Amino acid sequence: MRPAPDSTAGNWSDCASGNLVIDTTVPVVDPVVANLVDAVAGGRVRRRPHGRAASRYATGVLIQTRGADHGVAARIARAEWFIDTDPGKGKGHALPAADGRFDSATERIRTVVSAKRWLAGTHTLYVRVRDLAGNWSRPTSAKITVRFRPLFADGFERGNLAAWSAASGSRRLRVTKGAALEGRFGLQAASAGAAAFVADRSPQKRDSYRASFVFDPNGSRTGGEGQVVFSGLGGGGGTLFALQHRTSGASREIRVVARTPRGFAAGEWLELADAPHAIDIAWFAAGDGELDLYVDGTTAAQLRNLRNGKLRLETVRLGPSANLDDSARGAMYLDSFTSSE
Repeated sequence: MRPAPDSTAGNWSDCASGNLVIDTTVPVVDPVVANLVDAVAGGRVRRRPHGRAASRYATGVLIQTRGADHGVAARIARAEWFIDTDPGKGKGHALPAADGRFDSATERIRTVVSAKRWLAGTHTLYVRVRDLAGNWSRPTSAKITVRFRPLFADGFERGNLAAWSAASGSRRLRVTKGAALEGRFGLQAASAGAAAFVADRSPQKRDSYRASFVFDPNGSRTGGEGQVVFSGLGGGGGTLFALQHRTSGASREIRVVARTPRGFAAGEWLELADAPHAIDIAWFAAGDGELDLYVDGTTAAQLRNLRNGKLRLETVRLGPSANLDDSARGAMYLDSFTSSE
C-alpha cells in the first residue's frame, strides 16, 4: 500500500505492508434451554425448596445456552433474544455474558428475563450471537408457555349479569342468544344516548392487567364520537385507559388511550370491519408503563413510556360508558370476557 504523495513537493514514501484478515465464519449457538422461574427484583431467581418447580404463574424465564466462534479472529461480541417474530439482526433484547464480559471465543449465557408483559400462551424464544467481525449466528429456539393469574371471567352463559359487580343502564343491556359470539349467550349493549355497561371490581389496586373479549359492532353507529367501549378506572374513578370506537360516514375505527402525568396518550385510529373481533388489552403501570392492543391476535397499537408508575387499577367497564352522542344508533355485541394479572 502506497500513501498519497506530499501535496506540494510530490515526494512518495516507501511502501508499507500489512495483513488484511476477512472473517466470514458464522458463529453458532447451542440448543437453548428456557424454563419458567420465580423472579425477584433485579432478575434474580427466587429460591424454592429442593425439587419444587416454579409457581404456575411464574413470570421469570431463565435462558441458558452457549455461543461459540470458530473464525479467524474468534470472539463472541454480543448476544440477543426475541420471541415469536424476528425484529432483525441487532434489534433484539440484549443478553449478558454469564461471566459479565464478551471477551472469548466461547461464551456461556445464563440470565433471567421477564415475561410479565408477554401475551399468555405458548411462545418461541430465540437466541443468536454476533462475533467481533460482525457475523451473526442463526437463531436457535425453545418453546415456553406462560400463564397469568386469572381475575375474572364471564361468557354470559348463565343468561344474566349476576357475575358482574354492577351494571349501569340495565334496561339497555340484554343477555340474549342473538348476541352470542361464542357459546349460547352474549351481551347486547345499546349504543345510543346513555351509558350501558357492566363493571367488574376484581382488579383491586393492580399495576398490571390483561383483558380479552369478543366485540362485534353489529352495525351500530356512534354519531362521530369516540365512544368508550371498554375502560379501566382508578380508585378516584378517573380513567386510566380506554378502548374507543367511532363511526363517521362509511368508516368505522377504534383506538386506545392511556393516562400519563400530562393527560392522555392516544393511539392512531385503526380501521375495523363490521364483524366479530377478538380484542386483547394489556396495561402496565411503571416508569416505562405501556398499553397494548391486539386485534384478532395481531398487535394493533402500543403506547410506551407512559410514566404511570403511581397509578393503580380498581374497576373496569365493558360496554358504552362515555363519549355518548344522542345521534348514536343501534347496539353492539360483547362476549367471552376474561381478565388476568
